[in-house]
Amino acid sequence: MKTPPLLLGGALVFWGWQTGYLAIGLVMASILEGSRLTRLRWDFSPVDYNRIADLCALLFGAALVYRYLAEAESAARWLPMAFFPLLAAQAYGTVQGVDMGAISWTARQSAKKRKDAPRRTIDVTFAGLGLCILAASAANVRTIWFYAGSVVMVSWALWSIRPKRYAPLLVAGLLLLAAGTGFAGHVGLNRLQDAIESRALEWLARHAWGDRDPYKNITAIGDLGTLKLSDRIVFRVRSDRPRPTPFLLRESSYTAYHNGKWFALHSRFVDVPPRGDGTTWILGPAPVESSGLTVEAYLRGGRGLLKLPNRAARVEGLTVGRLRRNSFGAVKAEDGPALVVYQAATGVRAGLDAPPSSDDLLLPPEEASALKRTAESLGLSSLAPYRAMDRVKEYFESGFRYSLSLAGSAPGSSPLTRFLNETRSGHCEYFATAAVLLLRAAGIPARYATGYMVGEFNRREGRYLVRARHAHAWALVHADDAWHDLDATPPEWFELEGRDGSWWGAFRDMTSWFWFLISEWRYGRSARSVSDYLLWLLAPLVLFLAWRLFTRRRVSSTEAPDLLPARVAPPGSESAFFEIEKRIAQIGYPRTRFETPSAWLERLERIEPPPVSTGVLKELLELHYRLRFDPRGLDALERTALEAGVRAWMEGHPGVGQTRTTSGRPAD
Repeated sequence: MKTPPLLLGGALVFWGWQTGYLAIGLVMASILEGSRLTRLRWDFSPVDYNRIADLCALLFGAALVYRYLAEAESAARWLPMAFFPLLAAQAYGTVQGVDMGAISWTARQSAKKRKDAPRRTIDVTFAGLGLCILAASAANVRTIWFYAGSVVMVSWALWSIRPKRYAPLLVAGLLLLAAGTGFAGHVGLNRLQDAIESRALEWLARHAWGDRDPYKNITAIGDLGTLKLSDRIVFRVRSDRPRPTPFLLRESSYTAYHNGKWFALHSRFVDVPPRGDGTTWILGPAPVESSGLTVEAYLRGGRGLLKLPNRAARVEGLTVGRLRRNSFGAVKAEDGPALVVYQAATGVRAGLDAPPSSDDLLLPPEEASALKRTAESLGLSSLAPYRAMDRVKEYFESGFRYSLSLAGSAPGSSPLTRFLNETRSGHCEYFATAAVLLLRAAGIPARYATGYMVGEFNRREGRYLVRARHAHAWALVHADDAWHDLDATPPEWFELEGRDGSWWGAFRDMTSWFWFLISEWRYGRSARSVSDYLLWLLAPLVLFLAWRLFTRRRVSSTEAPDLLPARVAPPGSESAFFEIEKRIAQIGYPRTRFETPSAWLERLERIEPPPVSTGVLKELLELHYRLRFDPRGLDALERTALEAGVRAWMEGHPGVGQTRTTSGRPAD
């Protein structure tokens, strides 16, 4: 083997370095380059080369079969090993190269027909170089060293065959220019691909996909950039009873995580037969109570996944032709109208979700060690499932923050490992994935759930509005023979995502409400008469009058400052509970950023001895939450009870003269 010296051996070492087969690469490189140190050669005939090539093809075919049956790594990573016999035959053969028949089926057939044809050979060194680079790329090690190594290998090959009439300095400069241009093009194309895929996925999600794929959920873990979420209203929810908000409605759940994606393994959809009225569907054991929820959702093309609370056992009022469910909580409606309205009933231990299996303890091999170390540092293995859930929630609420700006993955580390150990910042998919895998690392069965967070109450409609940006992910944890929701994302995410609303959001919401009323009337879901909708004919007149008023002369702030609208304080900002929070902060135990009041009180209880008595604080905190988040607020008696309880507690816990750590105002 004369051209080019040491190139193929270096390529094999580079391949072994990138794929983790460095020892094998060194042995193969030593065998090939050892041919330069010995005169031992074999006189292979064309038939011998054909048989060696057939053996290589058989080895690669076996690798493909093994990869398919064992679900192993990409078979492309094994290309150098599969075709090494042919490379070795060239290195130790008596002819320069290998016979064309070993490479081309046409040349082989032609040689069989023409026995007297001259022998044609081809040097496969450069082909071997290409196989090594292709196999190294299949390892998907996204570091600068892969590109640098590829540039060195290709430059080495091109340098050996460069035209001698050009100056070496000119050739080296052109190679450097090509390498720099290639790197810039690679980065640019990668970003262009990310942008196109992002837009395509968003378009498909809005226009082509009526629901999530219950077998595969594509996450944004490891992507680079800032997520842009839509304010589009996806569905509406009515509740006939007060309930703590926000709350979760699930679409599906998943068991296997790999390379930023979640999959539902070993699951298939089965038909759910309707009851006699054709609108009641039994999903699990007999329910003990209604959830009090009515969901009003659109079905694109007459099909979609239902939004259901945990442990849903029965669906009522659903007028569709077919209902199917799988064992992971996904319920698919088919052959339905454009708008469906249904109620959900729940059971104590509904059978919608299958019991845990070995799939619910799977850990991704590339991240298993980091997950086990984190789980061990938290002591999760020694805790009961409920206490482990609390520990995981406290861990993420105290030391992590919610962000839609994605940092991407650093060389040599996975996005999830970097999230846990470095950035400690991400969106709900990071928190849900990490929570599921940390609990699994502690031996607690868990699944990844997707759906929506419901919490935006609209007084005009008397409903909760659920937008596309309210899509959420959380963990399902198995304890006491039932699956429980665990939302590990810091609670402020809901408010953060709604902070940057578009200026025309109110108009779009009004338009959505208008079309919803038309759909409700069209599909027989409204109790209103047609005359009620005639009021909407006044909408153009109202818009015209508003335009006329807006275009008249407007008063500036310097001309009439008293006419400027006053800033409206958020609901519950006058709650007396904030005085307690200030007092406890004065004695050196403030609530940390992103820490909920309930988690803060639990932290105070764990201190030995407790700095303050927290017995009555939980009752006061419940009234505080209702004042801030319940659309109905508190009545006069409850407000009086809250203020009196706060005064009594404050009298028993006087402040101190110096403030050790406090920001001067309670955390939101």
